[in-house]
Amino acid sequence: MRLAHQLPVFVAVAALSAFSGTASAQPSRKSAIPSFTTAVANETTAQAFGSFVDKSRGKLVHFNVEIAPRFSRIGGKIKGKDDPWLDFFVATSPCEEPQAVLMCAGAHYLLSGNDFVLEFYKGNNRFNGYFVVGENVENHQGLYYMLKSVPAAQVILQTQGK
Repeated sequence: MRLAHQLPVFVAVAALSAFSGTASAQPSRKSAIPSFTTAVANETTAQAFGSFVDKSRGKLVHFNVEIAPRFSRIGGKIKGKDDPWLDFFVATSPCEEPQAVLMCAGAHYLLSGNDFVLEFYKGNNRFNGYFVVGENVENHQGLYYMLKSVPAAQVILQTQGK
């Protein structure tokens, strides 16, 4: 009789252990996408932004960030092989308005695709979207990273496993 009483407890513990093992072994895909959401308003956060991009080469990442104008410039379009690239410069130290971008330390982020936001909004440059960061870094009077946008709907469908 004692064995019959302990059996349901054993089965419940075993089932719970198996469930928790599965959950920890397979993290949700949404949590697996690195994301940068810290406002860039000083040298520390500007350097963190650059470091985040550099460490994310070859990966899908998410940005939802506002960057102070003295740390960023929205540039023009650059002709690429397939798509035009939009030049977005982020400085690692304050880059005052009269200074040319070439005189500022930082990196250029060349954005392609259509599913992202890059705009001047309420006094800051707002940058939001999912991107695959290119593996290679170019160095032409500064660092150039290629970021190809990925439609948010596609990312959401993949993270929900549908």
